[in-house]
Amino acid sequence: MKYYVCNLLLIISLACGTVSKNESPLPLPSGGQVFVISLLNTHYPNGDYAIELNYRTNTSLDDRRALKNELYEVWSTFLPYAEKQGAGSVLIKVHEPPKGFMIKTNKSETFLFKKLNNQWVKPNIQQI
Repeated sequence: MKYYVCNLLLIISLACGTVSKNESPLPLPSGGQVFVISLLNTHYPNGDYAIELNYRTNTSLDDRRALKNELYEVWSTFLPYAEKQGAGSVLIKVHEPPKGFMIKTNKSETFLFKKLNNQWVKPNIQQI
């Protein structure tokens, strides 16, 4: 319980507009961690509300099985916050660390979690 309270406090501090240029570590139930880059809240004119969580991972986006496991762990940690905020959808954007010397590039991928009929639908991450 203490673990989830600490994670929730981290997420709430990010959501309250405290945006740091530094990434904040987010511990996962498995003992691993990812690094939160940003948390964005979007209110649409039709009343819908979405949250976008951007995080950096050390997991390769090409390792679909590991990515799926990590993403679902992040989701399970983030779900209580999304529910409390009343979000109808959550975008989780996963970023690999930047690579390169002079010009840095990185790969990223976005996954949509959508609430339909009071049930969250997880994205289907294809195995390659």
